[in-house]
Amino acid sequence: MIFLWIAVWGTQSQVMVLNGLTHEFRMSPGEAQKGYIDVRNVGKKPARVFLEVQDYSFHADGSTEYLDQGSLQRSNAAWIILSPSFMTLEAGQQFRFVFEVQPPQTDTLVGTYWSMIMVESDRVLDTSLFEGGFAVTSKVRYGIQVVTDIKGDALAQLDFRDVAVNRLDSAYLLTVDIYNVGGVKLRPTPSLEIFHSNGHSLGTFSAEPRRLYPGTSHRFEILLPDLAPGKYKGILLADTEGQEVFGTQITLDISDD
Repeated sequence: MIFLWIAVWGTQSQVMVLNGLTHEFRMSPGEAQKGYIDVRNVGKKPARVFLEVQDYSFHADGSTEYLDQGSLQRSNAAWIILSPSFMTLEAGQQFRFVFEVQPPQTDTLVGTYWSMIMVESDRVLDTSLFEGGFAVTSKVRYGIQVVTDIKGDALAQLDFRDVAVNRLDSAYLLTVDIYNVGGVKLRPTPSLEIFHSNGHSLGTFSAEPRRLYPGTSHRFEILLPDLAPGKYKGILLADTEGQEVFGTQITLDISDD
């Protein structure tokens, strides 16, 4: 008998997570708080569910890392206790996994720390149904971010890098890599206001917001109108939902090529 396991990401699963993929806690060192993950077996057969804590990071080049816990400087993985970490659910059964977050009692902690609880499931196979060949089942993994903000004065800082403008069919696309180089999570919404050489504003154009943890980065895209050839001034801002506004001045050199 040969069993072929196929790992997939997505929502077409026998098991579903019911209460969101991000849990945030505002805490003090030494404090303990509990969270929970509600899981339901929506299939017609038993399913095994496993929970594991990993570190998680992402970068402006599009890469994503799933790392052993404790790999990142601002990992909170060691603070998370799963209870339980494994359960077999019958068809239609719902179960609440409880976890506890407890940062250590130390004065050196401040700002944002995070990791990810991986919820993995697979069907329980009845091997008596197969006489030979191979059986195929599927695994689905959900990544649930667990974020702890430790109270205190943490530095909030963004860095703009690699600003570029590229020609599309009837418009331009500005790309900018934004790095969180501070110690607290931010959710920037980048925008660009463009000014003609005579100082007249041609409008403000925005990208979609994206959460950035300390040490992570993302490439944002701002769609611009079809500008006539020439040089324009721009003010590139990143509004972080009332926390801070970061900005820089740029020059757009639009050619007729």
